Amino acid sequence: MHGYISGCTDTDIINYCPKCGGEINTYYGDGTGKCDSCGLWFGVVECEEDEE
Repeated sequence: MHGYISGCTDTDIINYCPKCGGEINTYYGDGTGKCDSCGLWFGVVECEEDEE
């Protein structure tokens, strides 16, 4: 699946790496986190269903 997702990422919901499952201990001011185990640097955008 390819697409575009926009929104604000928040470190409050980043606890584990989606790639290797390692615990996240490194957080950045832009709302992203980095896995110390595999090095993946990522952000999490929470999606909500559209209310039509």
